[in-house]
Amino acid sequence: MKKKNIALKTLILLMVLMLFTGCGGTEQSADPSDTQEHTETAATEELKPPLVRNSSMLDTGSILRDPEYKLTFSGDWDLITDEDYKVELENLFYEFYPQIYERWGTGTEPKEIEFKADPDEDGVAYCSGDLIVVSVDYANENPLDIGYFAHELTHVVQAYSQDIDWWCEGMASYGRFRYFQWEHKDTVSVIDQHSPGIAEWDYDPYGNCMLFFAYLDEKYPTKQNGDGTTEYGLIDSVNLAIKDGIIDTDSHPEDPETSFNQVVKAVTGIDTIDEIRLQYVEACMNDTWTFTGFEGYPQLTADTEFAHKNIAKKSDAILEFEDNVFDGAKVIRSSGFINDDERDDYLIDGDLKTKWCAEEGDVTDLAYALDGVKHFMVIDLGEQKDFDSYTLYNGGSLEDSSYNARKWDILVSDDGVNFMEIDHQDDITDDVASLIVGETSARYVMLKIIIPDGGDGTVRLYELAAGLRS
Repeated sequence: MKKKNIALKTLILLMVLMLFTGCGGTEQSADPSDTQEHTETAATEELKPPLVRNSSMLDTGSILRDPEYKLTFSGDWDLITDEDYKVELENLFYEFYPQIYERWGTGTEPKEIEFKADPDEDGVAYCSGDLIVVSVDYANENPLDIGYFAHELTHVVQAYSQDIDWWCEGMASYGRFRYFQWEHKDTVSVIDQHSPGIAEWDYDPYGNCMLFFAYLDEKYPTKQNGDGTTEYGLIDSVNLAIKDGIIDTDSHPEDPETSFNQVVKAVTGIDTIDEIRLQYVEACMNDTWTFTGFEGYPQLTADTEFAHKNIAKKSDAILEFEDNVFDGAKVIRSSGFINDDERDDYLIDGDLKTKWCAEEGDVTDLAYALDGVKHFMVIDLGEQKDFDSYTLYNGGSLEDSSYNARKWDILVSDDGVNFMEIDHQDDITDDVASLIVGETSARYVMLKIIIPDGGDGTVRLYELAAGLRS
């Protein structure tokens, strides 16, 4: 953002607020040394947004490093056993931080960040000014989680000195969700907006509020006008008003007299943020608003335009493959399985009578368990192989058709790092489904199950095969 645009917006916002309150707020500087300390603790982990470690963070050549930004490691990083961990965190910083700084920074927030590994920290991580601290124990016990770093970096850009609670944590979770998780197709996942934890979020700072913020960003967006001026939307206006001391608290979201809701009224014409939240809940439950990604959101920074553009055509006949590319393949990562008699690797063992079965409780990767994709699997074919079709033997192939998975994605990769979607199926009811994806060459295949069955979220799949049609 340009500072002159920020100043203009602040002046306009102050004038609007004076119409409602009869006085202007007292401006406060966004001095990073005067910010709140934001702590993520293990006790709240169950309520936190999903954990995401994106394998593409290892692709150092794809990350362009702006020399304005600098990350310095301090503390006891030698105690963290995963040798790739620091590489991923460093690349996350140089990809993620400039984006949120452009969106939510004013130029006063730090661009040089110290990241400390602390063996004495007993929580997850915390941010204080330009310092982020992570627990050595947490890093070693949760090597898949680097998403917390994006959350804390958003706190650095916020630099709030006021007593801001749910908005501060919710916006940080939204920053991670939008500018980290949705930047990479292998971690993008459809959200179950009907689940109580999503639709009925009620100001829990560590709840699943990302979709509510996405709703705010779509309904009340920031726009660039044709004359070069910026019209700030709700999220950006609240962020600036907090930084400028206009908003001093986010308590009592149902009270139209609070400074927070005066800003809400000025931007949206609606009296309170709680009225908007109730509209959001109703829209989610009645499907009058559906989140499908950030394509088309008119914001200050460029977003990854992600949409399901590859929907494979269903074959009229069940396809069998003389050279099945999954022969000899290995499952290198999955969301879990129910027991040793129904393991994940049974999906590709060539036996139509064995199955991969997993309940929701078996999912250990919270990035998927909490974010719409119920189950997933990554398969290494051993070498680059060619195929143009695949067949999925669903639960109904040997059991009741109500066990059929109905919604899934297939992604492929040459390096196990950068994945590309080749098929998205939205409503399949077949006991056995054969899909034609076109000429494809890949070494790695990812299967993401979004709707695993018609009931309790258990996946039951008997076989996955792929190859070239004869």
